[in-house]
Amino acid sequence: MTNVPRSLSPVPKWFGPDQWERMLPKERALQTMAYLADVVKVRESGGNNRGPEVREFLRSAGLGEGYPWCAAAICFARKSAGLPVPKGAAAVRNWASFLPSTSSPTRGDLCYWLNADGSGHIGIVVRTLGLWTYSIEGNTSGGETGSQRDGDGMFRRVRLRGSWRYLRG
Repeated sequence: MTNVPRSLSPVPKWFGPDQWERMLPKERALQTMAYLADVVKVRESGGNNRGPEVREFLRSAGLGEGYPWCAAAICFARKSAGLPVPKGAAAVRNWASFLPSTSSPTRGDLCYWLNADGSGHIGIVVRTLGLWTYSIEGNTSGGETGSQRDGDGMFRRVRLRGSWRYLRG
């Protein structure tokens, strides 16, 4: 793992170093997001787009506090897994031009939407089942209410598969 604060790493708490190294890199990225959502329970604190974990995510993408952080969380997880990230990794549009698109997402791929104004949202695919995509997303809300692209934490979500576009992770 590359310079990841020990408190934000699933190694050695969930996995031993040998297990971690045997995983495919995109599975390591997914497991990092799962650990952050399910164990660390990342939530903003001290204001919008702020908090100790959010600060680490934004720093991994070259930004200071206060910026939307869904893409920065993906950047953090991919760097933790030893995967490449795009220049300007805090912007969803840069991910969309960095990785190949796919219409058949698999575990560890990325799911995103991009608005005409350049804003958007990104998460990581846990699985797809019929019409649904199961994902883990940063900077979203935990339920159906609240902002879906500028929420207050990292949560597991289930969304209509057709509402996303997908990138091969």
